[in-house]
Amino acid sequence: MIFLVTLVILRPKTNINNKSKWIILLISAVWVFYRLILYYGYEIYGIVFTTILFILTPIFVYIFAVIFLKEKITLKQIISSIIILVCVVIAMIIEG
Repeated sequence: MIFLVTLVILRPKTNINNKSKWIILLISAVWVFYRLILYYGYEIYGIVFTTILFILTPIFVYIFAVIFLKEKITLKQIISSIIILVCVVIAMIIEG
């Protein structure tokens, strides 16, 4: 909805090829799906549990960066991922 409103108001004049338009549309669809999952989680599982699970997002970013972008993971990223996982596990144990 926000996309459509800004498109109508601003009417950008860009020369984007069709492949880029489809990629932008795909990324937008993924973002909408993410928001739907987030709100579904809030409704079904509660804000605390859903937020704890979404704290794992940086770990997924690291994994996808390695898989798709062939990036090297640093020791600092590994340590931070371990800390995030430990905190999420502890929070889930305390919550349960």
